[in-house]
Amino acid sequence: MQWLVLAAALALSGCAWDTYDPAFDIPATGATTPQEVCRWVDARVVYLADDVHDRTEYWQSPDQTYEWGRGDCEDYVILVMYLIHRDLGGWPSLVGGHLEDASHAWVGYEGRWYEAQTGRDVTDDPAYVEELTIEYGEVLWRSENWHRSER
Repeated sequence: MQWLVLAAALALSGCAWDTYDPAFDIPATGATTPQEVCRWVDARVVYLADDVHDRTEYWQSPDQTYEWGRGDCEDYVILVMYLIHRDLGGWPSLVGGHLEDASHAWVGYEGRWYEAQTGRDVTDDPAYVEELTIEYGEVLWRSENWHRSER
């Protein structure tokens, strides 16, 4: 019995946030920069607030945002993060905070910040105030699982 518990613990220890990478059927962007990924997403997704889900916050998975063609700021970020990771490599993050007086999310990648809806580099823009950063794997896991556990 102890071996079974040890084997289960070892198997679960390999389920780190940074290794979570679902396979979605989203076409390649052809992008070579994070800005191009953002513009690719913006050409296919329309901004729509979370109240469409009858809740104040709902993190759509990348495939939901792509398939539905709509989402709010963190939905854009989650799709952009997935595409950056898949098409450009590396480990983007979701940066959350405030843009002027409103809560907002944007993409962190290789030491820079990008506005997911436009691709604009906002790293040095004082209007963007960081409050938290969530790494790629955790964001993807939450977008696939969080809202399902709330029902």
